[in-house]
Amino acid sequence: RLSRFTLQHGPGGGVLDLASERILLRVPTRIPKPNHSGGGLAFDAAGCLYLGTGDYTYADRSEGFAPLDQRPGQELNDSERTAANTADWRGKILRIHPEAEGGYTIPAGNLFPPGDPKALPEIYAMGCRNPFRLSLDGPTGRLFWGDVGPDATQPNPARGPAGFDEFHVTRTAGNFGWPYFIADNRPYRSFDFATQASGAPWNPERPVNESPFNTGLRDLPPARPAFLWYPPGPSARWPEVGSGPRSAMAGPTYHFSSKLQSRSKLPAEWDGATFLFDWERGWILGAWLDDREGLARLKPLLPGHKFRRPICLQLGPEGSLYLIEWGSRWSDNTDAALVRVAAAQ
Repeated sequence: RLSRFTLQHGPGGGVLDLASERILLRVPTRIPKPNHSGGGLAFDAAGCLYLGTGDYTYADRSEGFAPLDQRPGQELNDSERTAANTADWRGKILRIHPEAEGGYTIPAGNLFPPGDPKALPEIYAMGCRNPFRLSLDGPTGRLFWGDVGPDATQPNPARGPAGFDEFHVTRTAGNFGWPYFIADNRPYRSFDFATQASGAPWNPERPVNESPFNTGLRDLPPARPAFLWYPPGPSARWPEVGSGPRSAMAGPTYHFSSKLQSRSKLPAEWDGATFLFDWERGWILGAWLDDREGLARLKPLLPGHKFRRPICLQLGPEGSLYLIEWGSRWSDNTDAALVRVAAAQ
């Protein structure tokens, strides 16, 4: 559930008033829970709130390719029922405008207008697999997110491309492809899990959702490609991303200010950089985009240093970068930390 709370200020600092909870919306869940719950939150300059939701589909039952199992009883193995379903909350980035009385309104410019029972008006971006961390850059209006990809190490002509993690950026609502496309709109093929027969590849200009588990529109908006994508192995295009397990996440954009009186602010060389990071690989990269939202340059932050599974990045008002390190293990960490990256004194 997405809720708002009142923070009571007192002598000891802020105290969250649990009795003040106002639930804005609920995303369906069930037990046992499939993979990919998402959970990223961000506000834009107009006060609109963005919520990332995962595709809520099992990740380990499709040999590392798109989960498109349409057999009866296999709906939790079909991402067409969520990410490609215009009537489902999941596999999306939702955009709403919270109101003072506790509810919300639908801002203009979302992907679908209100009134269509087969399309949720809260949807801003669809076709996401697991947009776990997202960020809004106020000065440019750019929305960034990392999308965690599937695990196929090699392409298969009968199924589709290898798995890639992706980074996306947009200033307008759209469809970003999953589970029909990945990376630079490389298409998967329809696949019959009962007969093991492959069908035709999807067309990014006219994706169609004919799954029996689809409750939304059949004809979907054109798919948009990622601006950066990388495989399990080394990337010939972007060697800075390394190799190994992947978990792409997007952080804030830095805007250098000569007027800001701060000894710890990041230097001017990082002006305009959006900080991208990978939870598994432990790097943070500054990424600069061109005027067409294409990737112009990548630069490692603290080259040679491996962060311990960074999971959240924020810029402080003094211009330093703060991050939460999850720690070296999946759970029960003793080396989790809140870290500040600042200019050298």
